[in-house]
Amino acid sequence: ILCIGDFSNGEELFDLWRPDFMDASCIDEQWLIGQPKITSADRFAYEGDTCAMFNMDNCFECARQLGYYCGPEEFENGLWTCNQDNPGPGCTGVDGLDTQIHWLVGMAPPPPGLRLWAADSRVHIYWDNLSAMTPDIRLQQIDFESYRIWRADNWDRPFGSSLANGPESNLWQMIAEYDTVNFFVNARDAGAILDTIPLGANTGFSDVDYVPVVINDPDYEGLDVAMQEVVDDDWTGEYDNGLPYLFGANGDLLPQFEPLAPWAYDTDAAVLDTFHAMTARLEEPGAVKEKVANQYHEYIDRDIHNGFIYFYSVTATDHAMLPADNDLGIDSLTAVGPGLAGDPGSSFSNTTPGTEAQTPEDRANDGANIYVYPNPATRDALSEYQELNPSGDDPVGVRVTFTNLPQARNIIKIYTASGDLVQSLSHNGLEGSGHISWNLMSRNGQEIVGGIYLYSVESDNSAFDTFVGKFVVVR
Repeated sequence: ILCIGDFSNGEELFDLWRPDFMDASCIDEQWLIGQPKITSADRFAYEGDTCAMFNMDNCFECARQLGYYCGPEEFENGLWTCNQDNPGPGCTGVDGLDTQIHWLVGMAPPPPGLRLWAADSRVHIYWDNLSAMTPDIRLQQIDFESYRIWRADNWDRPFGSSLANGPESNLWQMIAEYDTVNFFVNARDAGAILDTIPLGANTGFSDVDYVPVVINDPDYEGLDVAMQEVVDDDWTGEYDNGLPYLFGANGDLLPQFEPLAPWAYDTDAAVLDTFHAMTARLEEPGAVKEKVANQYHEYIDRDIHNGFIYFYSVTATDHAMLPADNDLGIDSLTAVGPGLAGDPGSSFSNTTPGTEAQTPEDRANDGANIYVYPNPATRDALSEYQELNPSGDDPVGVRVTFTNLPQARNIIKIYTASGDLVQSLSHNGLEGSGHISWNLMSRNGQEIVGGIYLYSVESDNSAFDTFVGKFVVVR
């Protein structure tokens, strides 16, 4: 909005201006001269001033409408429609009103949901299909192209950083990419010839497709049918984002969840949530809301070492598409080249691989195989074992790791060679992890000196005898 009162001299300047062409950077000046100027019909009162609504970004609007940067011909041929009675999407300031639009020409698909499972010398990376199901913010069409899997190594906790705010951008490296099998159309010789070219490596996703184990578990036979009934009955989509608590205040199963009765009382909620997420509902326009079933993928990274901190990210890319009205006569859903890519720093998680907890059967068959690494813990060995910069919670930044611990609640006690207690560590092997690290700080808050140290591992499960070992620290 511009008002005459905005100008200090009060001069009547509107006669010199054209309301729809304040941005003339892409318009031919001679053509512009012939366009109508401000008239009395364009003016209105606003806080006592005589004002008019001006279009300040018609060149950008044109690019947003057509999908490419506009020149004079787009305006001369009437391809830009923001000054018409029915302007269509991508226009602002129409009839003195603002239309809510996304002020982005385009952006990469959102990152998918991510989960990590660290195991012995490997990390399992799981993600869902959110990226592949999200329409482009500008074209409102699915333009998903690929998933990129990233890992950040050699993080040393720079001063002021933490696991939560992640690694520096230069540490991210792409370790795999899986993309849609498709092709794109490329115009040559001013559009006279169209080439169809593979877009990306065209790997497909079969190598990383993943079906959760519980889906085919015989213990849950019939749950898929029961869940389909629940999802179909929820035709408004009230529970599409996740199942609520299934029981009422009196502890009885709510009526809408009666089909789940055989599993509702003694099945882990995560199992029910998985079946619900993977159950679809077909749309009936005006009557039933569509529910899209989740799909999942898994990638296993084996090029890693136990005990090190790794960051992982899964991002998505899209492909470029032309709008429906284009000079090449190409279908608007046809890819015309590579698009945008997500930033791994925008969504990530971290984990530390290590041995799984030793079961009683493993102990009976293989005996105790508990050990400490690095051992001996020399300065060089500690430095190579991902030495971190000191922080408030970790003033030394070095550590040793106790591994192959029992699948039980364990207490690890560390002693000097003369029998003085240095530190006690609690470890819960029932959670599956068979390792724990120690930062070489005593229970008195002092860094330990070099020497021979003894340790014992005591478990609350009688299947595991107390284990005694030793390690050496060299300063």
